[in-house]
Parts: sequence; structure tokens; C-alpha cells
Amino acid sequence: MVGKRFAIFYTASVVSGAFGGILAGAITSDLHDAHGIAGWRWLFIVEGVATVGVALVAYFVLLDYPATSKRLTPEERLLATVRIVHDGISNGSAGRRHLSHWQAFLAAISDPRTYLFVVLFMLDVGSGTISYFIPTITLSLGYNTVRAQYMTVPIYAVAATCCNLTAWSSDRHVERRWHVAGPLAVGCVCAVVCVAVQTAVVRYVMLCFIAAGIWTALPLILTWTSNVIVLPPEKRAIVIAMVNAFGNFSSVYGSRIWPSTDAPGYRIGFGVTAGFLGAGAALAAVIPVLCNLVSWKGTRAERDLAEDDVD
Repeated sequence: MVGKRFAIFYTASVVSGAFGGILAGAITSDLHDAHGIAGWRWLFIVEGVATVGVALVAYFVLLDYPATSKRLTPEERLLATVRIVHDGISNGSAGRRHLSHWQAFLAAISDPRTYLFVVLFMLDVGSGTISYFIPTITLSLGYNTVRAQYMTVPIYAVAATCCNLTAWSSDRHVERRWHVAGPLAVGCVCAVVCVAVQTAVVRYVMLCFIAAGIWTALPLILTWTSNVIVLPPEKRAIVIAMVNAFGNFSSVYGSRIWPSTDAPGYRIGFGVTAGFLGAGAALAAVIPVLCNLVSWKGTRAERDLAEDDVD
């Protein structure tokens, strides 16, 4: 069930791209020059106001950790806690000794498996920087500015559908390796096609499946990370944070792989994306082998904690 939950969470991000295309098209066309403000400026104003509004509301809506949330009844807290234990992301020992923040950090950075997932996530999120340029790419296919915004919607719709179907299959078959490697490989092949083919219709269809490959793998990589590095929970939390943090560094260099001078073919962008996705697919395929070779036993603090839990 964890894979589906991660997928649903990430679907919000993917679907926001689809709605963003609709809103961007409507705002830039209908509000252009309203009160003397250009349409693209209105787009930033609306997005900024909406973001601040959601942030203010979120404080009053978001729940605390299931076991301690005061907004849930005792029965609901118990059910949520049991589900977490059943999914293998908690040992269910309320009175257990915990790792300190420093011990958990050392445990996370000492585990070689952490870096496997960091690199895998960086490769996938690095490919995901294509999302910044999807409207620009659709514009290069011959659509006008407003229509190019609307043409981003099917791309995100395909990605959201594939993401949830693959996550459902991954949970049902209790398998992560090939459910991550497969979408990345499909995205790689489609990116290669975009490098070689300039036909607008073909490139647009391939773009849909590149996006599907990228965003299908993203939530499953995080799920896989939490499945492999399960306990102690303090260590798992830091590992997932590290994977997310380093993965999002891709925003720094990702924008550089789509230079305007490479338009309209954007061979550099598609070529680098193909390389990232291909490397990610290969790494995902060998991670189980590498994890078995590592056979990490944990830091001294982890081993002591494991002995206490056994006692």
C-alpha cells in the first residue's frame, strides 16, 4: 500500500502540471493587459497568491503523526498505527529507545545503500527538469503560445495515469526493482526517439511517455528507499530527507540542459534526459545485487538498539 500512497501524493504534483497548463493558457490569454499588466505577470500573481493562501490553510488542516494526532479518535489513531506497522515502516514499539539526531545522521551517511538511492533519485529528478520546459517544447512543435499551454495537459494526464497504475501493480506484486527500472527505460527510449525524429506528432507522443517514465518512477524510488532502509525509523527519516534534498539539487543544473540556442530540436536536452533515464534504469536493475554485496550491518548505535529490541 505504501507505493500507492506515495503515488497518490506525487499525483498531486503531476496533476498540478495539467491544471497549471489550463490555468496558464486561460490567464495569459484572458487577463493579458488587464489593468495594464501583461498576461505572464498575472500568471505569477495568481500562482503566488494561491500558494500563500494554501500555506496559511495547511497549518489548520494537516494532521500530526497518527499516533499523537489530537484530531483523531483513539480508534482512528490505533488503526493508523497498526497500518504503519503492517506496511513495515515502524516496529510498533512505543517505549523503545531511540537514536539521537546525531546517531541517526551518522547511521544514514554511513550506510552505502543511502548513496545508491541518492544517485538514482538524482538521475530521475534531473530528467524531471523537462517539466520546466514542456510549454517551450510544445511551442517548438508549431503551436501558438496559448495553445502550447493547453497541449501540456495530455502529457501530465498520461503521466498521472501511468504513475498510479504502476504503483498499484508494484504493491500488488510486492516488487520495486523492475517497476522502477521499466518506466525509466521506456522514458530513455522515447527521449532517444525525440533526438532522432523531428516530426511534431511523433515527438509529442514520445514526450507524453518520457513524462510518464519520469513521474512513474519518482514515488516508487522513495517507496523502495523506505522498504530497503526500514529501521531504525530515525535513520530512515534522514535517508529519505537526503534522497529528496540531493535529488532536488537537479534544479540547479537541470535548467542548463535546455538552452534556447538548441531550439527547436532541443537535442541536447533530450540527449541528456535519455542519458539520465538510461543510467537510472541500469542502476535500478543492479541495486538489489549491490545491496547484497554491501551487506551493511549498521553502526554501533544501530547494533546496540537492535540488541535492546531483541531483549
